[in-house]
Amino acid sequence: DTLPGGLKAIQLPDQRTPGEAVLLHSATQSLIAGHLVGEPAGAIQMEDRALFPSFSKAFAAQLQLLPLDWERLLPGRGQPILKDGRLVLAKYLASMRDGGPQGHW
Repeated sequence: DTLPGGLKAIQLPDQRTPGEAVLLHSATQSLIAGHLVGEPAGAIQMEDRALFPSFSKAFAAQLQLLPLDWERLLPGRGQPILKDGRLVLAKYLASMRDGGPQGHW
């Protein structure tokens, strides 16, 4: 759905609540994602696993964000990633897939 102000809502399946979405603002190449956490500064991660009915499905849904055209990542809490946000998210997803700090997804 396209919203006022040039925002596009993109629904992510299998998140904390039904209908949870991220907002994409193409003109500023910004992605607003309330379910992500910008901690420590310069990094990104998902909220606590216990908040998701199926963390593995919620995690896998993040892959649909990577092909979108955005640079800035504005998480629900923590520090924003103002440059290379998509790359930071991709690195987080890859580290988890490879059994990173929080284990396999």
